[in-house]
Amino acid sequence: MKIVEQFHVAVKDLPEFLSDNRATKFKSIKYDASTNKVTFIKELNYTEAEFNMLTLRTLLNTATDLTAEEKNAAEYAISCIKTLKDMGVIR
Repeated sequence: MKIVEQFHVAVKDLPEFLSDNRATKFKSIKYDASTNKVTFIKELNYTEAEFNMLTLRTLLNTATDLTAEEKNAAEYAISCIKTLKDMGVIR
């Protein structure tokens, strides 16, 4: 499963972004003069299990209205997926 990630970085934040992403290979880099931002696009290949874990992790990192039980359930789901993947039950 191919995932495309876009990063819109203000020109003033470029040194920090590039320092943090030193080894990253980007598919394209475009500058938008109207917003003074640079768009970096990278493609990643994920298995279905990896994609599901990434989705759950993104939910945990960005959602502000999750209850403690919902957070624990998402963490548990990630652990279950990882265990099944490590056991070879899912790819």
